[in-house]
Amino acid sequence: MSDRDRRVVLLARAGVACERLRGALAEAGAQLVLEGDPTVLDPKALDAADPDVVVVVLDPASEDALDRFENLLVDPSIEVIFEEAELAAAREGWDAARWARHLSAKLHRHDDVLPPGREPEPETPPTLQADGFHKPAHEGSPLAQE
Repeated sequence: MSDRDRRVVLLARAGVACERLRGALAEAGAQLVLEGDPTVLDPKALDAADPDVVVVVLDPASEDALDRFENLLVDPSIEVIFEEAELAAAREGWDAARWARHLSAKLHRHDDVLPPGREPEPETPPTLQADGFHKPAHEGSPLAQE
C-alpha cells in the first residue's frame, strides 16, 4: 500500500478546528474515509472504516468520549495523530501552512517539511572554470607551483 492509499479517519467535533483539519487533510491528499464527532460516533463505524490513520482533534468533550474508541486507538496497526482543537483553530497564515506541511509529512511518512519553491541542493559542488586561462610555464611563478 502506498502512502497515498492510507485510509484516514478524522475524529473531531464540528467547528473551526475540524474545518482546518479537514482542509489540511484534503490539501495533503489524504484519503478521508470517515469524519465523525467522537461524542456521538458509534465505535463500530470507526472500526468498519478500517483506518490506517486516525486524526483526533482534542477538546474537553472529545477527550472524555475517547474511552469508547480505546480498542482501536491502541491498535499498533493504526497510526494515531492527536491535535489540540484550540491550537488548530488559532493557527493563521505562515504558521498554518507550516503545520499543514508537517501533518502531510506525518501522513505520507517523509520528512520534507520545507515550503515549496526552495532551491534543491546541487548533487556535486560547483567548480570554478576560467576559459582562456593558461598556467604559466616558468618555474618562478607562484601560479606554476602545485
